[in-house]
Amino acid sequence: MMYLCNIEYKPLFKRLILLFFLSANTALGQFSPDFSTNSDWKDIFMPKVHPFMLFHPNTPGLAVGLEIRPLRSLSVQAEYTLPFYGLTFYNNNFGKFDQQFQRVRAEIRFYPDPNEDWEYYFAAEGIYNQEKYFRERSFIIRDELAFNYIRSDITLNSLGGTLKAGYQFVIFDWFIVDTYVGAGAKAVTTTHAPIGLYEVPLTRETTREGGDQFEGTKIKPHFSIGARLGFSFFPRY
Repeated sequence: MMYLCNIEYKPLFKRLILLFFLSANTALGQFSPDFSTNSDWKDIFMPKVHPFMLFHPNTPGLAVGLEIRPLRSLSVQAEYTLPFYGLTFYNNNFGKFDQQFQRVRAEIRFYPDPNEDWEYYFAAEGIYNQEKYFRERSFIIRDELAFNYIRSDITLNSLGGTLKAGYQFVIFDWFIVDTYVGAGAKAVTTTHAPIGLYEVPLTRETTREGGDQFEGTKIKPHFSIGARLGFSFFPRY
């Protein structure tokens, strides 16, 4: 009797085990790295550049980033901007001297329908900007009073977040075009270190909106639109 039981149930048990592993492999494949035919683990990492940041009117620079995508449906991306002013054709920094800045972005992405040729995604992005420079013979508003100064060292710190939607597609096998649009908010904190203060009357010029003459923190809307160019280590056929 025991021998007959072994004959009947062992093949069935093996089939169930094989079916379980095949099912698990299929399920895990939906979230595994999006490898192409000739790629290996390096395809998880995709370097990117943001060429439009070279023409930014306030903080132009070379924006370089890296997307890390261990899962087909989920990735993280970080970007850092190196200052570069050589290609700017419009400068919105009149009166700023010795300008220095750094810009960092990081985001988490979700790809609802990942595939090799094109795909769309949703992302939550955090941003941090810091800008430093000095002005000469301008003005500052403190406690609802206006002051002129001989010189002031100014620091702008921006911290915010954006919800984005994007679409990326393959060109020339090796490259990925990553386009996006988004909206959010940021807190901008302005600090002054002035030299040679003297009070002046409040005028329409001194109280104009959008300048750096106001100290403190303001919440501002933030809109994001652009395109990045990514490079794949292997052609994506």
